[in-house]
Amino acid sequence: MHDRAAPGLAKVAREPAGEATCEPNRYGFRPGRVGHDAIEAIQASLNPADTYVLDADIAQGFERSDHQALLAQLPTLPALSRTIRAWLKAGVMEGAQRFPRATGAPPGGVRSP
Repeated sequence: MHDRAAPGLAKVAREPAGEATCEPNRYGFRPGRVGHDAIEAIQASLNPADTYVLDADIAQGFERSDHQALLAQLPTLPALSRTIRAWLKAGVMEGAQRFPRATGAPPGGVRSP
């Protein structure tokens, strides 16, 4: 339980600072925002002369994110930064074999969709 609760607590602790600096037109993976909010924002900003609305999905964006770049954008106490670095590198276990990660968010983690 501790291993699952600790990342959730860190997320809750960091969320207000992230929300304060996040651009208002971002909708993905944010508290209190859903896909319908993004759709409404698009419809409100459409010009009748517009012909296309494009949707982009970065393939394997969470699997390829750079740990150093993520941590550089996370101004926090050194102890929490070290803990988050360890969580990012934790990887997965299959049986007794461990597969650490050099990049990306851990599958099934609180910061992974």
